[in-house]
Amino acid sequence: MKLNLLHYKEHLSVFIDLVPTTTDYETAAHYFNLCRQHGIQGSNTDFLICALAVNHRLTIFTTDNDFTHYKQYLPINLHTI
Repeated sequence: MKLNLLHYKEHLSVFIDLVPTTTDYETAAHYFNLCRQHGIQGSNTDFLICALAVNHRLTIFTTDNDFTHYKQYLPINLHTI
């Protein structure tokens, strides 16, 4: 199956680009530390996604099970199917 990049760009173009701010990075660092205190390890990118979602009141749509662990301690909303 050949990927058609133009096809994906069309579908993704309806979403706005969020540019992380200093506040988003600070929130992500806080989330990293909070989860780490409870024995939950995660990537910087995951915690930045969580920070952006919380700070912009967005729901996270993912199949990555790590986010269900983060949800135990972070005020994130996960999209369910």
